[in-house]
Amino acid sequence: MTREFTTKNLIFLWDHYISEPDTGFGNLHIYICVAFLMELSEVLLETKEFAQCLYILQKPPTIYWDTSNIEDLIKKAKKYRQDYTTFGSFNNNK
Repeated sequence: MTREFTTKNLIFLWDHYISEPDTGFGNLHIYICVAFLMELSEVLLETKEFAQCLYILQKPPTIYWDTSNIEDLIKKAKKYRQDYTTFGSFNNNK
């Protein structure tokens, strides 16, 4: 995900990865990726061609994002992690 964000936003995201107690990078990163795909899902679903979907995934429209967008992404990721860990639908510790 290092190519998808500006340096400022990437540092902000990595700061959250590093500050995660216990679960660390690996666990949070899964949910960051899910939140990121959910953020792009509307655009991807509207796209009819596979090549265009790949282009969007390779060059997502994140150039205009600021740290508030990254904060929202992290909040969504933590919510997904809480929901799936609580309900037992996905548990990375098995």
